[in-house]
Amino acid sequence: MTRINVKFSERELELLRSLASDQIFRREFIDSRLPGSSSNADDLVLAKQLVARIQSVMDRAKRDQPDKRPTPLRKLRAVAGSRDARGALSKVPPASR
Repeated sequence: MTRINVKFSERELELLRSLASDQIFRREFIDSRLPGSSSNADDLVLAKQLVARIQSVMDRAKRDQPDKRPTPLRKLRAVAGSRDARGALSKVPPASR
């Protein structure tokens, strides 16, 4: 078996996984009911395994990304200088700054 390496962005890989999953559903549950259609069960199993591998790679990549959420102190500072719905600076008591 020849191995091929391709680089995808996270968005591209998510789209590809979604399209593949939809296609598998169509082949398994819709096409099987059409007259004259033939299905290869081995290909269907391989396709499901491939989608599962793609999903696990995506999950691992998301888990390994650094957390970009602000720390509580940063959150507090962000709130202190934020604006409310009217555009006025919000007032935070000096003790919490």
